[in-house]
Amino acid sequence: MKKFLVRSALVGAIILFAGCGSSASTVSETIVPEADAGFYSSEYPSEVQTTFVNSCVANGGDTTTCQCVFDYIADQVSFERFTAIETEIRDGAGADEFPIFSNAYESCAE
Repeated sequence: MKKFLVRSALVGAIILFAGCGSSASTVSETIVPEADAGFYSSEYPSEVQTTFVNSCVANGGDTTTCQCVFDYIADQVSFERFTAIETEIRDGAGADEFPIFSNAYESCAE
């Protein structure tokens, strides 16, 4: 049950973040971790982190897990790709179509 709640919180966070909007173009590829993991976290504006974590918590996640998931994503995916993902989700794609979310959750649930 906890796993379901956290995943729901993550989807809620992405959807809420998507509502904040960016003008990234839609990406139709499957998003996988980048080769230079850890390189991208400096690309993310601090307000994106705050919005993501607060939205995740507001949707039922706990702060530690939500922060861990954000950190995992920011280490693995460029900000440009992150905004492309949120655009696809805003346009109707399911968060389950992006393995980065399940990978982040699995890593943080350990």
